[in-house]
Amino acid sequence: MAPSGPRRDSTGSKRSSPSVASASTKKSRSSDAASRIAELEAELAVISAGKGQKFKPNTEELVRIKDAIKVYIWRQVKFITNHVQAKKVCKMVWKRIQNFRREEHLTLKLFTYWYAEHVVSAFTQVRSYQMAQMEKAYQRFRDDPKPTLKEMERCLKREINLEDARQQLVFIWYWDNYLPKATGSSKLFSPNHRRYATISEAVTAQDKDLQVMTPEHEAFAVLTFENNLSRWQYYDTIRAEHGHLQFLPMKKKKPTDPDTVIEELVNGKPSLRIYNDKCKGKYTISDNGQSKYGGWTEAGMIRYKKLLGFAKAGRAEPATKVLEKATLKLVRASVGMTEEIGALDDGPALFKKTTKNADVVDTWDFEESDPDEANDDATIGNEDDNSDSDGDSHRSNSRSQVDLSSVGRSAGV
Repeated sequence: MAPSGPRRDSTGSKRSSPSVASASTKKSRSSDAASRIAELEAELAVISAGKGQKFKPNTEELVRIKDAIKVYIWRQVKFITNHVQAKKVCKMVWKRIQNFRREEHLTLKLFTYWYAEHVVSAFTQVRSYQMAQMEKAYQRFRDDPKPTLKEMERCLKREINLEDARQQLVFIWYWDNYLPKATGSSKLFSPNHRRYATISEAVTAQDKDLQVMTPEHEAFAVLTFENNLSRWQYYDTIRAEHGHLQFLPMKKKKPTDPDTVIEELVNGKPSLRIYNDKCKGKYTISDNGQSKYGGWTEAGMIRYKKLLGFAKAGRAEPATKVLEKATLKLVRASVGMTEEIGALDDGPALFKKTTKNADVVDTWDFEESDPDEANDDATIGNEDDNSDSDGDSHRSNSRSQVDLSSVGRSAGV
């Protein structure tokens, strides 16, 4: 019998034999497995090489980490309170900077393993710095009396009557002086933003979907004001006599007079050590930076969420758009910008918000939309991770505020 020709399907096309197809599939699977094994071996080699040695982070990587936090992560997240949240932030940072990374095998696991502590430290530094800048903005309010908490809440809720001279004065200061200190970077809500677009509509020139002043920024700004108001007011009473000194509020009381102030050199700087209960934050707990909420009370957590709700509700009010556009003109006039630039009522094209919704995440009450997030059900809450070191800008900012024992190297990720 003559050998049969190649098998054909119903259409007459040649059909590969099952043995050939099976061999091809096995070869593909074998190649994938070999590739994965090589990847795992590379990870293991990096981890093994570092065991027992002090890790030396890549300087360029640390710069990129801090930049990613300042420009992107900070606008969504204000506090890290546990290792699950720390890992989540590490992933967000890693996604942001991976296109600029030189380390060939630095996967997400390795990045978390090596850099988790540095990510949390950089995050804490950014937050502490912003709080210190807001204190300076408070000091620069020259009128008497200075803003009250009730007035700050009015600003947040957009319950402002511009015909009231006092309300107008405070809201202009809130807009042009105080809020810019909460953004994480001097390049965000800079004069090129806040004097050409409203608080709710200002976006970056590079990314028209990236909102500059998020509701999270506003809520954090008012929370900082409320938490530190007693401290700032006390500083006002001693600034006339000791204003040339660096103020260092102390956590522990002196055994004698609780109002003791001691003038001395600290790290070469003339400083004033202050022992006074008025220097405590309203929602912070002294000597409790490693606590569940990073030094903040549960009341502080609840308060932040409430303020965030105020910020979002205020922006949603129908009258807010009109109020903000009118205030923008007053802000410009306050710095001598009386001329009309372009269609000011609609905002300059460079900064005008597009119709597409801005990428603003509800502060950690979210699930990321990436497909690879499907199995990651851990969300990060709105909790505050500020210890007293956040309220005191002169203390060390590098201390991690959460337990990283199950995040980075100590866990052998």
